[in-house]
Amino acid sequence: MPLGTPEIQAVETEVSPALVLGVQRPATPPRANAHAMTALTGFEIFCAFSALLLWFLLFCGGSLLSTGEYREQLGGTGPWILKVKPLIVCLGFWTTTNVGLLSCLSAFLGAVGYRCRFTTALDPNCDVQLPTEGVRSVLLTNYLAAVMRGFGVYTLSTAGLILLATDSVTQPAQETYLRLAPLISIVGFYSGFNPQTFAGLLGRVQTLLRTEDSRGSSASKGSGNAPKG
Repeated sequence: MPLGTPEIQAVETEVSPALVLGVQRPATPPRANAHAMTALTGFEIFCAFSALLLWFLLFCGGSLLSTGEYREQLGGTGPWILKVKPLIVCLGFWTTTNVGLLSCLSAFLGAVGYRCRFTTALDPNCDVQLPTEGVRSVLLTNYLAAVMRGFGVYTLSTAGLILLATDSVTQPAQETYLRLAPLISIVGFYSGFNPQTFAGLLGRVQTLLRTEDSRGSSASKGSGNAPKG
């Protein structure tokens, strides 16, 4: 058969140059499963359900209980042992502190929701793995970061209320609480679920501060350039 026939040319194109030179190509390492997931631990499930129950307990208590009497007891004179119960009630169900706890719990639940999103095996060939020590430390860091973002949402909301509606913080009414608590809880949940939500809030605050600084600097320049009488 002539060397120029198509059969010989096809065989020649299929021969690897490494085999021609006698070089053995190293074995390609197996790829890690891109769909591998870390399963939820029993402790994570327990903390998630506990946080959910605690959120409902705090919200129902903040909606139904009036803390005016307990706050008067804290401000009055008497032995400290009689102020333990009013202190616990005020810390848990007074609007100013109750909303902060709800925001932190909501952010934690948002982080758990984001975590559960990646432990649901949509692929039948998905590998579900138990978390190692390194993964546990990373998860703990993520949960703590989510709680801190929830606290940040609470401080931003409280600062805005103090500037715009001081009575909502100093003398909150039940209807004010029923509007404020769900709103802060929603923002806290999404800040825990997606950190970019909290980053967007901080970006708006920075923009507002820069605008105020630019206005102040322009006003000072204008007063400095004004002609003297």
